[in-house]
Amino acid sequence: MPEQKGSFDITETSNGTITWLSNLEDWARSIPSVLADGGVFMISENHPPAFRFEQ
Repeated sequence: MPEQKGSFDITETSNGTITWLSNLEDWARSIPSVLADGGVFMISENHPPAFRFEQ
């Protein structure tokens, strides 16, 4: 990520984002570098075909 190190208190990614990442491991490794001390990373992901089934 081009952002300055430690520049975010919170980072977030949501539904369907990780599907489009060409290298999931590199992306995941970059997250701590942009978080400030005590920063939080939030992820919300789902599996769309799972919604086809009734509970």
